[in-house]
Amino acid sequence: MVAVTENVAEGIAFIEIGDIWTENTPKLLKCLEDYFGKDFSGADLTPHDREVELREAVMNAAPAFRQIHEEIDALFQSGYCALMIKRLGLLDYDLDTRYKLLYALSLMLGYPTATEARGRRVCWDIKPRDLPPGYYATYSEIPEPAEFHTDTQYYNNPENYLILYVVNPAADGSGETTLCSGYALKKRMLESERGQKAFDILRNTEIPFRIPSLFTQSGKGDEIAVTSATIFGDTPFIRLRLDTINKGLELKPEIDTPELRDALACLWETLENDLDYVKLALPVDAACFVDNHVALHGRTGFSDMDRHLVRVRVVKEPGYVGN
Repeated sequence: MVAVTENVAEGIAFIEIGDIWTENTPKLLKCLEDYFGKDFSGADLTPHDREVELREAVMNAAPAFRQIHEEIDALFQSGYCALMIKRLGLLDYDLDTRYKLLYALSLMLGYPTATEARGRRVCWDIKPRDLPPGYYATYSEIPEPAEFHTDTQYYNNPENYLILYVVNPAADGSGETTLCSGYALKKRMLESERGQKAFDILRNTEIPFRIPSLFTQSGKGDEIAVTSATIFGDTPFIRLRLDTINKGLELKPEIDTPELRDALACLWETLENDLDYVKLALPVDAACFVDNHVALHGRTGFSDMDRHLVRVRVVKEPGYVGN
């Protein structure tokens, strides 16, 4: 059912999955209604208390999801880290229904997680918002460029996967999505003596990551929270976001050594100059499945405030606790 149609960079491809909605949508909506109640809102869906039971019910309601899960998992196991779909097939549904179907699709991959500690929404809108002074914004809240990063790199256990869905692309083609492989980054770094030294430092040095305001317990700008981890590891293979690192190092200057700075510079130079990566404007109704433990993603800046993507984060195992 899942077919790779075009390899666009190392570990990144376009795929097709066929029409999974026409036959399955009524069954999926009924299944979610059985667990969340008759008048539930797709935008406000949260992880369910009986998430294992719910996932099995969804997989039984739409057996094609089980097959897609197995085939996408096999592609990730074979070395792919990001899979893109040009048309997911949700344009005939209103936005609230699309949230619901994206939630169901996330259950195909595993168990969706709450974006933040208070509202616990699963389907998170990536679009600019009005923010208070002093608030440390995350990329999903602003129109400025988002440099290559992994999601929830500041958690002890970053989620395994992301689903990104395009509700409305920027009208002028800006806000281009960027993707690259962490495995490819390591391979390029190890090709030089400087890169080998940098990789060793980043594999063995605990680096502070400041948590953006949205993801702190209070969600307010005056709460400052920091976690520490290595950039390269086993699980996840890579965690990275330069602005959270820089803000973390401001709070822990004793770790901010010239050797660490050169290692970070080497990594970033490799990303920008030596790596085969994807940069494209995804069209309306496009979607990405991203291995958050291996792939780096980002976007260029944009000025169209109507640009709107939806993100869902997913873990392989139930009972997720990020930090």
